[in-house]
Amino acid sequence: MTWRLKKSGRTKKISQEALAAHLGGTWTQPKISAIITNKRRVTEAIALDFADALGTSAEFWLNLQISYDLWHQLKKHKKIPLLPEIRRLKTRKQQVKPS
Repeated sequence: MTWRLKKSGRTKKISQEALAAHLGGTWTQPKISAIITNKRRVTEAIALDFADALGTSAEFWLNLQISYDLWHQLKKHKKIPLLPEIRRLKTRKQQVKPS
C-alpha cells in the first residue's frame, strides 16, 4: 500500500517501506500499516515523527486521530437528556429575547 501525498498541486506516492526506512529507529512497515488501518493509534510521538517527515504539523495528525475516535463514539453514544436546571435556563433566556 502506498500513501498519496499532495503538495503544491502535485501528487507524490510513497510506500510504507520507504516511509519506515526514512523515519528509522523503531519504525517498520507493519507499524505504519497498523496506523493506516486504524489498528494502532496516532500518539504524540508518532504525530511528531510524521510531521517532521511529511512537512505537516503534529496537531494535524492528532486532530485526525481525535476526529476518528469521536466519530466512532458518536455511532454508539446514547444521548443524555439536558439537565432540567439547564433546560429551564435556556427556556427563560429564549422568552426574554429583546425585540
